Amino acid sequence: MKIRRIIIGFFMLLVISTLIILINFQDGDKKLEKLNYSDRVISIFREKDIYKEVLKANKYSKTLEVALSDNYYVSKYLDNYLEIDYVDNKDFILDVNALLDLGYSSSEVNTLFKSLSDDNVKLIIKEDYNKDIFDYLKFSYFNENYLSRYIDYRKKHDDLKTEDVVTYVNVNLDYDFYTNTSLISDSNDMLVLVNKYYYLDKDFVPSDLELISSNYSTKKLYLKSYAVKPFEEMCAEAMALGITIKAGSTYRSYNYQNNLYNHYVKKDGMDKADTYSARPGYSEHQLGLAIDISNGSEFIEDGSDEYNYIINNSYKYGFILRYPKGKENITGYMFEPWHIRYLGVDVATYLHDNNLTYEEYIGKKN
Repeated sequence: MKIRRIIIGFFMLLVISTLIILINFQDGDKKLEKLNYSDRVISIFREKDIYKEVLKANKYSKTLEVALSDNYYVSKYLDNYLEIDYVDNKDFILDVNALLDLGYSSSEVNTLFKSLSDDNVKLIIKEDYNKDIFDYLKFSYFNENYLSRYIDYRKKHDDLKTEDVVTYVNVNLDYDFYTNTSLISDSNDMLVLVNKYYYLDKDFVPSDLELISSNYSTKKLYLKSYAVKPFEEMCAEAMALGITIKAGSTYRSYNYQNNLYNHYVKKDGMDKADTYSARPGYSEHQLGLAIDISNGSEFIEDGSDEYNYIINNSYKYGFILRYPKGKENITGYMFEPWHIRYLGVDVATYLHDNNLTYEEYIGKKN
């Protein structure tokens, strides 16, 4: 009799336990259904023994659901799936798994998918790249279209700061000079960049050239009209300090520059000529905004009173030293202590205060 009671009690306990489990499952299922999980996926939670973990998370994850449905689920990444926002593309889960394999966190994966195109996410995976991608993204002038170029340039110049990699690539410095060139569309823009990648049409002539006063030039020379007054005022101030600065060369036509460049090529060879003379169409002088400064008899030299005046004062009048010392790899030209360019006071002051070339300035604006 006693044994019978024990057996009946055991079966009653088993039934009650089973009912409790069923009730808990039903309650759990209802919670999961309310979170928007399908019956099929809920059953997979049981099969994968992750039912309790998902229930405890108390949140719907489209990423987890798709990973399970498509059989790309990796058990060690359960917590990641719950945190990663779903993106609707066919390879999303595979890409997520690959990024997690590379060591990216859930929040970093979310950032990558929000910041980059699918193709660039795949590029990061292909390149096994987790070095400094977030350093790139923090710069406002990061251009997603150039990501592969940033990565390639970084490989060749591992000593550069990420900021410089982005800046230089933005102005084509990852290409050899005079390659990947572009015709300038708005040649009359005061802030147009003319260098070994951006060139002027051979027929371009500035629309408003004005003669510089003979007091401030070595011969009959012309500049864009809005640059004449600032230049003459700068010369007058220098003269008041006992320093003579005059325009020795300003606007040059395409044909003039062509003849000049060919002369230098004949004299020194193309490779050397390219370090100090622009090819036709690639010269700032054609803009009517560049000036080669003379002391009245010759172009000024490094260390002279005239040069020191220019580097310390020209920005106040809207001019910059265009090809400074130590920046030859950026400008593409040897140091020219005599060559200045008009950009207006605001931009010139910014470049002066931040020790930037015009290329660097443009690279940080793109």
